Amino acid sequence: MTARRVGGVFGLCLSLAAVCPRTAHAQAPVITGPGNRTDTVGTAVVPPVAITTTGATNPLTYDAWGLPPGISVDASTGLLSGTVGAGASYAATVVSGAPAAYWRLSESSGPTAADASGHGRGLAIHGTPAFGVPGIVRDASTGFGGWSSVDYLGGGDTDAAWQQADANATPKAFTIEAIVSRTATLAWQVLVMKTNEAWTNGYGLSVGADGESLSVWVNTWDGSGDGVQVSAALTAGAFHHVAATFSGGVATLYIDGRVRASQSNVASATLDSATSALSVGWRFGGSGWSGTIDEVAFYQRALSAVEVATHAQTALSAYAVTVTASDDVAGTSSTHGFIWTVDEAPIITAPLDQVLPVGAFAPIQIVANDPEGHALTYGARGLPPGVGVGSGTGLLTGPLAIAGSPYPPINNPVALGCQPDSGTWPFGP
Repeated sequence: MTARRVGGVFGLCLSLAAVCPRTAHAQAPVITGPGNRTDTVGTAVVPPVAITTTGATNPLTYDAWGLPPGISVDASTGLLSGTVGAGASYAATVVSGAPAAYWRLSESSGPTAADASGHGRGLAIHGTPAFGVPGIVRDASTGFGGWSSVDYLGGGDTDAAWQQADANATPKAFTIEAIVSRTATLAWQVLVMKTNEAWTNGYGLSVGADGESLSVWVNTWDGSGDGVQVSAALTAGAFHHVAATFSGGVATLYIDGRVRASQSNVASATLDSATSALSVGWRFGGSGWSGTIDEVAFYQRALSAVEVATHAQTALSAYAVTVTASDDVAGTSSTHGFIWTVDEAPIITAPLDQVLPVGAFAPIQIVANDPEGHALTYGARGLPPGVGVGSGTGLLTGPLAIAGSPYPPINNPVALGCQPDSGTWPFGP
């Protein structure tokens, strides 16, 4: 403290050195992993998958959402572990949403594509589409041949109410949903359509003029006048879950569970009547679908974004996982997302038991199918001497080198990449 005289008056000047504690700003943890991964149903996650972080100075707690069935997170260590389970049935998921019609397209022949919704709205099969094409939901899909093809599904039920023929009476809403693969760059490929030959009423889901973008349109094919139209790229050579919704003049296109495009037009809130029958795979004025079509569903309402995402996740077995790491002391946290894909194991058709003389061996084919449609490699253990297996063909060839009592049963793993099937099949000479 100091004092000085000012005009005969003593003034006091206080010099205070205040010592204030500095509050450190705690850095939020930064999650660096895990990255995208793929596992097979029935396999244990060993070693556990770690949620990795940097920058944290205090102990962390962890959480996770959207994990595949059978997987859990340790809140104190951030380790994801368990045995990967199978997800919900895609068909059951669709049916639970109460579709007006649902064509699974797993037929081996015609004349009708059955309706799995329970409403009996089958579609007549026209032409000669390819039946039994491998799909991704453990059943077959139907192949279509492109521009030169007039193979399509259509006709069948003509109930005006569900096909929206009375749509001018009141505003309507709908969802078209399917699992598809596109194999060619070809303009105007028709996926699902209900319209006249000029495509100026009703609605459609089709590839646009560029041969690569999928479009949903209502009332007019180009969205003009009282129409609405949106499009987004559809990658060729792979299966995709696609959904188009319409309600209140808003058309939205989803691909693999995500909104890819959306647009509104108040003038299109009322759907222009289309008295023609709904068709799948082809329509006058367009070209045939080039690729495969599977699991086509039609709803009389617009599915929510959450419903579409759930359907896509179930169809593609791709789980959008979100993990968090929290510093409870500092009150900070961060999140991280990755895709955890779950493949179903290939299905093996077991060879029958064999009894063959020494030196003789008729080739035996291991027959297998991968639910996701991926290429398979083959292997076998415990084969009799002289017998081998073609890794690319699954063909067992000989001849047998020695005779003897039946050999021990063998395990025929069929691998997708390096993931073996969990089944074992007995086989002996």
